Amino acid sequence: MASSNVHLHGIYPACVTPFTAEGALDVAAVRHNARRWLDTGIHGLLVLGSTGEFVVLEENERDQVIAAAREVVPSDRVLSVGVGHLGTAQTIRQTKRAAELGADVALVVTPFFYKPAMTHAALVAHFTAVADASPVPILVYNVPPFTGLNIETQTVAELSQHPNIIGMKDSAADAGQLAAEVALSRPGFAVFTGGARVLHSAMVIGCIGANLAVANIAPELCIAIYDAALANRHEDARRLQAELTAIETAIARPYGVAGYKVALDLRGYQGGYARAPLLMPNAVARDRIAAAVQHLESVTAEALAH
Repeated sequence: MASSNVHLHGIYPACVTPFTAEGALDVAAVRHNARRWLDTGIHGLLVLGSTGEFVVLEENERDQVIAAAREVVPSDRVLSVGVGHLGTAQTIRQTKRAAELGADVALVVTPFFYKPAMTHAALVAHFTAVADASPVPILVYNVPPFTGLNIETQTVAELSQHPNIIGMKDSAADAGQLAAEVALSRPGFAVFTGGARVLHSAMVIGCIGANLAVANIAPELCIAIYDAALANRHEDARRLQAELTAIETAIARPYGVAGYKVALDLRGYQGGYARAPLLMPNAVARDRIAAAVQHLESVTAEALAH
């Protein structure tokens, strides 16, 4: 088990994993994007999360993504790596491998296939076993939109007592749930939101930052909201939050990961292609995404000017 000196805070893009038109992993694009994100001032990177299409990657591809990101991410920023399998033993192996390749933190998704059996006791046993075995600290990853499983607050509170479980990412986008997690967990337990539309609210109620898909394309705007909230400039934060929510609604809700990839290409990143069974947006959708990106760039320029 690790003893952690990792300082978690701030905005992390939940990074896409770029693929070529033929479906191959584009490692050069992983590095290119990482450098551009870091130049915006983000506080760390999350690779191999849900937006990173981790469920369709082979083990050797996962290794390549982690290694490429580690090459670029400096020691003063945090590299968080998504891990997780339906089995506890396999999750432990993935976590150890991520640590070997340079992960600072492992983000461990809930095992979700046997939903009726994923009780409080089962989840506590699973995450405890992973945390006991992990060479790096872990974060619990709650992502009900994809897993169909929402971790109960009492489970989070109990897991927060483990010295190697240092926080969580909650993508339920429920401000009340986030507030309960912050209140009931041990002091210093790092709660990130994964819901863009509650970023400002999350900061007000005590979250320490956010791991966001929309931060792929809008890192500057996300940082501006984070900074405004910390400085108690809540009117600025609310105004920027409305813009961020509108952009996420225009791209993520209808088009998902593939929509972000199109938007990244338009913003000078290398989003590449999504991997089957995900489909890329059609021409009409691309036009809508382009309009949203144009508006984003205007909002970003205004935010940076202030």
